[in-house]
Amino acid sequence: TSAKDSETELLKEDFVFEVSRENQPDVKYEISNISKEYYVRLVKKDSETNEIIDFHSAGFKIKDADGNYVVQRVGERSYDTFQTSTKEDKKYPEGTFCVTQQGGTITTPLKLAPGSYTIQEISSPDGFTREIQEIPFTLKQENVVNVDEDNNQYITVEVKNNRIYGQLELQKQVEEYQSDRNLVTEKSLAGIIFRLVAAEDIIEPIHGNVILPEGQIYTEFITDEDGYAFVEHIPLGKYVVQEVQTLAGLVLNETTYPVEFNAEDDVTATIRRKLAITNEITKTEITKTMITGDPETPGAKLQVIDKENTVIDEWVSAYQVVHKIAGLTAGEKYTLHEEMTVDGYYYADDITFTVNEDGTVLAVEMIDKPVEYLIEKVNEEGKAVSGVRLQLKNLSTGELVPLPNDGITTDEGFYLNNLHAGQQYELEEVEIINGVHRASTIQFTVPKYNPTTSDPIKIQMIDLTVDISLKKVDEDGKTVVGSILEIYEATKNENQEYVPVLDENQNPKLVHRFTTTDEGVYDIGQYVKGGNTYILHEVEAPFGYELMDQDIVFTAIGTKEKPQLIQAVDRKKKIYVRVKKVDAEDNDTVLENTEFTLYHSDSTIAMDIYGRSTVGLTDEYGFVNFALPYAATGLYVMETEAPKGYEISVEKYEIKHLSTQNFNPDKPVELTVADEKEKDIPTGVGIHFGIWFCIVGGIIGIAWTFFSTRRIRR
Repeated sequence: TSAKDSETELLKEDFVFEVSRENQPDVKYEISNISKEYYVRLVKKDSETNEIIDFHSAGFKIKDADGNYVVQRVGERSYDTFQTSTKEDKKYPEGTFCVTQQGGTITTPLKLAPGSYTIQEISSPDGFTREIQEIPFTLKQENVVNVDEDNNQYITVEVKNNRIYGQLELQKQVEEYQSDRNLVTEKSLAGIIFRLVAAEDIIEPIHGNVILPEGQIYTEFITDEDGYAFVEHIPLGKYVVQEVQTLAGLVLNETTYPVEFNAEDDVTATIRRKLAITNEITKTEITKTMITGDPETPGAKLQVIDKENTVIDEWVSAYQVVHKIAGLTAGEKYTLHEEMTVDGYYYADDITFTVNEDGTVLAVEMIDKPVEYLIEKVNEEGKAVSGVRLQLKNLSTGELVPLPNDGITTDEGFYLNNLHAGQQYELEEVEIINGVHRASTIQFTVPKYNPTTSDPIKIQMIDLTVDISLKKVDEDGKTVVGSILEIYEATKNENQEYVPVLDENQNPKLVHRFTTTDEGVYDIGQYVKGGNTYILHEVEAPFGYELMDQDIVFTAIGTKEKPQLIQAVDRKKKIYVRVKKVDAEDNDTVLENTEFTLYHSDSTIAMDIYGRSTVGLTDEYGFVNFALPYAATGLYVMETEAPKGYEISVEKYEIKHLSTQNFNPDKPVELTVADEKEKDIPTGVGIHFGIWFCIVGGIIGIAWTFFSTRRIRR
């Protein structure tokens, strides 16, 4: 009526036995109860969703409590492996039991006796990891919860598997580019957007349904500040990675990168893939050259400015060095601006450029035109003035600008290529030469930007020619020949009086020394400097002339337009002449009332110091005295009226062999003229002799005058 335990079945029929007689020998009977047996149904499930996995099959083995694999023989075949039912048409190794039943399950073909068992999974469904731990279960009545359609009891054992997923690590890299400024490396790499797109229909492994058609986006993901991105829990399958948005300064990488997530084995739960995607960087190379194509002088300060007028980069140009900027925004416009140029170059016009979008190098060339000036030193006729010293000062900096030949002018002008654009300069003549006036200072500003002309800018500094004429004359305005004159540089003493500048030997500093001739007018402008003050000093007056009363102080102001005339006057000395008239036969007999006249060599009557004609009569002592100015051309005396009873002398008495003593009234030139008495001559003879005397006397007089004049000129 009751079994030993729940696992022993009751006898299906009563046991009948018979006792034949009393005290018969003992008879032994054995009555055996049959143990209960159960089917085992194995169910494969997804651990994440708890859904039965019916797309791909799983294989199991069963071990008893002794560790022996359960082998069930059905007909002539023995089975030790039990494979879950699926829709796939697949052949399994011999000894594998697989029948069509509910997908994802398998029921043992035979029952198992009660007891302890373990399930060992030997193959997992595709896309799932295999359970490597053996799963224990116990067959007993109280565990029976299921009865099949034939009223057979079975125990269900669920074996859950983890799905295999993909995991993607992406590292964004920037190409290596040697640059002077890399705007990309100076900022974060965060914000680059990628897409993970299905390259085939993505099928989930539980039921085999398409969860993501080919071409659709699985997810978008963004890099962090280090350019790193991480995507996990990716269903297995084939994908491509696409970059859809990059950072300013990088070129969008349009390459599609395939990535495939397939199970590597049945124990690896995560399929890891890594991608390193490199972006090209925008490259801008800026060069600065001269208009000739030669490298420029270094030192220009350049800027790259964006559309917001923000200075993106700033640097100082170097000789034959290309400035490389990495990371300007592709497709954006920028301005290359010269903030400060170098000496000798104009500021270049701003250059607008657009950064290449394909990563190729954009070459930007800024061409500078050199500042070229020609400084010419000329006179008013345009002829070069050599020997003056010029000084050029930069008024913007206060510095002096070096000039060729130390600033001393030559026949060639000064070609300058070291001036700074946009700055103001002052050209000054600091030293001049004899014969020119100091020019006015010239101020000019160098244009900041390249002028339209291709020729050097010409600056002409004009020195006016000093035009000073000197006339050395006597008080009558006649040229004085033989005067020795000297010109000294002048300066003022403490009394504000002009005195000669002294040289190292304490002698007056001589500018020019000359002797007057009969030219009359002397050009002394060539020996003096315009605007300076000088002293004209007479060293020696010619014979018969007094030295100038005083030195002449003059300032050189004469020009071609307004010439300057200096007239230096030498007064004639006074000559004293005494003529004595005597009897030719008796020289002790003096004759009074004899008329004498002094003549110049040109036979004009000389004037005395009072401006009267030099005509005089001898006194009772036979003398007549004359005082008259010196005549360089010579003088002579003639008797112009004889005393009564005497014949007139027709001889010319030259005043010669003068000495300085003769300029003293106490040491006059003395002449003695003797007259013969008149003779009684017959009338006829007298007339004839008189005519003859006149003719002969006239011829002698003319000859005397001619030869005397020649001698004086010599």
